[in-house]
Amino acid sequence: IQTEIFWRVSFFFFGGVFTTGAPFSMSERDSSCPKENLNITGGTFVLSNSYSHGSLLRYICPNGYYPPVQSRRCQHGLWTSKTKIRKNPECKKITCPNPHVFENGVVIPYKDKYYVNDTTTYSCNSDYTFRGSAVRVCKPNGKWSGSTPICRHDSDHCPDPGVPPGSSRAGNMFNIGNKVTYRCESPLTLIGSKERVCQDGGQWSGTEPQCYADFTYDTPEEASEAFSSSLKSNLLISQQYKNKEQQGKKITLDQGGKLDIYIAVDASDSVEEKDFDNAKTTIKLLLEKRTKGSNCMGSLVTSSYILTAAHCFKEGDTHDKITVQLEKDKPVKVKKYVIHPDYNLIAKQEMGIQEYYEFDVALIQLEKPVDFSSTLRPICIPCTKETNGALKLSESEGTCRKHEEILMSNELVKAAFTSYMETDHSPKHIKNIIFKLGKYRDACVEDAKKAKGINVENAREAVTDNFLCSGGIEPETDDVACKGEDGGASYVNKKGRVGIISWGVKDICKGSKKFTSDADSRDYHSNLFSKRIRSFLKEHLENDRIGNPLTFLPNALAD
Repeated sequence: IQTEIFWRVSFFFFGGVFTTGAPFSMSERDSSCPKENLNITGGTFVLSNSYSHGSLLRYICPNGYYPPVQSRRCQHGLWTSKTKIRKNPECKKITCPNPHVFENGVVIPYKDKYYVNDTTTYSCNSDYTFRGSAVRVCKPNGKWSGSTPICRHDSDHCPDPGVPPGSSRAGNMFNIGNKVTYRCESPLTLIGSKERVCQDGGQWSGTEPQCYADFTYDTPEEASEAFSSSLKSNLLISQQYKNKEQQGKKITLDQGGKLDIYIAVDASDSVEEKDFDNAKTTIKLLLEKRTKGSNCMGSLVTSSYILTAAHCFKEGDTHDKITVQLEKDKPVKVKKYVIHPDYNLIAKQEMGIQEYYEFDVALIQLEKPVDFSSTLRPICIPCTKETNGALKLSESEGTCRKHEEILMSNELVKAAFTSYMETDHSPKHIKNIIFKLGKYRDACVEDAKKAKGINVENAREAVTDNFLCSGGIEPETDDVACKGEDGGASYVNKKGRVGIISWGVKDICKGSKKFTSDADSRDYHSNLFSKRIRSFLKEHLENDRIGNPLTFLPNALAD
């Protein structure tokens, strides 16, 4: 099961040659810089390598203040700086751009300068309609909170694009083909589109400009929002939107389409090696997280339903972006997919569990039922009459409890799951595992606390009774699931499927072909004997109107 979204990432490095770690000559090594006249009034400084050649000095000011000189470098016995220094620098108060560029309305209070935590309110003259943020606060990064306030008539084809703080705009006609241009007050720098054009769809080209001072920066929250909303631009949509905040537009890819994303990484001399490495690591993790779930496995449970994991789907996925391959070169179309209603990845973030996978179960319904064959057959779901036959039980013998007794009767239950598929969609490997039950379960669950993003005292907050646990090296070494095997079925001695691969403590497959466990690598499987998971399956599989529905046992939902 593979969602049709592909990401090509290219990295650009700009801002000079990254030379950290290059060897110095003997004279350079011996050229230390003076310790005098380095202080900044109202702040402190830090050194990357004491007073030695190549050391970077960075000034630090308290919140609400900024250093007029950002940094200095020790070069051949002297402290150099891109900014001219005549005396010891002094931390200055951060200001936000001039808000009085607001047109057709009033800004209160009126001040020459606005400092951190200063608040402004905006209102329109009569006959004008307000859009944007009526109250804005000057933030510690030198930017105003909220969105640009605008007093508009919106009688033209495009809505009034407004005048961002600290800027001025030339152009007051907003019909198709009309242009507006912006410039920032000195010494601010314009970030965004200097020129914007009113387009046929009632939108402005480019992005709304902003005026940045030397000390202005984007907070991690702003950067995160900008990246996660990379398919959204800060364009105004036509007046069909009635709410006050400015809206964005989405880019929709057709099936089979692609979007290339280019990420620029600053490698200039002012960036230390550890910060540069942290940036690369962050980008890598971000991309891995963004593509997580794009490739999963699943199991046919009826002629028209496939069982898989809920985390295989991302917000915004639609059925037309899901490709299902049951046989070689024979993709089948999807009608819909449905996720367990209790699955909530962020349900326990406040407790210290960044990603929570309870009820990590989903069903994909195909447009048409498939024809079963010797190589294409459904798996057995416990607590159904169909599984009675597989377990050779009569109708009177067949109960949900009996199924569990047969399949999960020991404290160590030998099981397996299918690994990656070959190009002809046959199993590449059968991986062997042991489900740890009874007295062996505690240690298996406890290792969940070693997973990245889990910080809880009680591991059972992350691994409830709705999970089965495998992995580790006791009593023997288990195989482990690798990326792309999520959503696959776990089965016991080929008698019945009892679980779905959900998540693991760590990825030991990464960077190697090894798929055997170490002492604390564990995998957790959604337990199909869970009452709330069985209820979800029964609701959909017993009411299959396209293929052959399953018949759940009368006591299938009993405790």
